[in-house]
Amino acid sequence: MKRILCYGDSNTWGFNPHGNDEVSGAHLRYGEDVRWTARVARLLSCTVLEAGLNGRTAVFDDPTSEGRNGLAHLCPILLSCDPVDAVVVMLGTNDVKDMFSAPALNISEGLERLVRHLRVLLSGSLSHQAKILLISPIALTAGADGAYFYGFSADSTRKISELAPLVQAVAARQGCAYLDASRYAAPDPIDGVHLGPDGHAALAEAVADALRSLLCLSPNA
Repeated sequence: MKRILCYGDSNTWGFNPHGNDEVSGAHLRYGEDVRWTARVARLLSCTVLEAGLNGRTAVFDDPTSEGRNGLAHLCPILLSCDPVDAVVVMLGTNDVKDMFSAPALNISEGLERLVRHLRVLLSGSLSHQAKILLISPIALTAGADGAYFYGFSADSTRKISELAPLVQAVAARQGCAYLDASRYAAPDPIDGVHLGPDGHAALAEAVADALRSLLCLSPNA
């Protein structure tokens, strides 16, 4: 059975923008019947190792939240899942937050740095033959009430719209498979950032198709 590590942010974790836990106040998480990662596991009859974290960036340290730097935490997460047959990376959304003041080109350079580091880690692990699927994130908009949430702005919308071709170029340079998530799924209108159930379902189908090709799986897998 193939093992696939999915490394991403809140849209990999399964952030549900429709409420908070009544006791802790923490954001809700969609269940395995909704999350794209769990759907991919069912579609491909494989093991998917979910490594999504709310607020995770590609390379930036968030001064307001601990442990969000994706580059810094990639090694322990990868090696704790070793071996894997593929690593799916979907990051970049949080890097367009106003606090980081980073243009799209710099964000793509950060993603390339992460991918290069991932290749080094894979080469020294049980996963040295693993494939990489690099996904550029879904679009980002204002929420249903016209406001932006979580530190995003209209400038963030512009930056994320510029990111897809830059990430595609990173994938080409680094020999990775590539998928543009915005071609298949859109954010839930309630917050303009996170996937809703329909978005998770559509993205799962696209990712499963990409992995079938990447891992030479049967069309019926």
